[in-house]
Amino acid sequence: MLKPDEICAADVPPGVLWVDARPRADWIRTGMPGSILWNLDPAEDAQQLEAEAVGRILNHAEVVVYCGDESCGTSRQVADRIRSLGLGVRVRVLFGGWRSLGL
Repeated sequence: MLKPDEICAADVPPGVLWVDARPRADWIRTGMPGSILWNLDPAEDAQQLEAEAVGRILNHAEVVVYCGDESCGTSRQVADRIRSLGLGVRVRVLFGGWRSLGL
């Protein structure tokens, strides 16, 4: 069963902003087209990632965050952070993570 904030890949509507919570190298190599990077890697500049993300998020009504797979947990942490900013967008976590996209 899906949690209330989760969505299956087949149900993602067009026009969402994809937020990739995986490491930068994975995002560069296999990220969803048009996605943005927002991960929790301590080697990243967290403030810069957030600032860049907020600008893009504000142009969308819905955001879907994904990480490597359903056991990753990073996507949920990033989704919670986006919600905490109170940007007025719907934020969901992709059930099954990147692997569920079948790319």
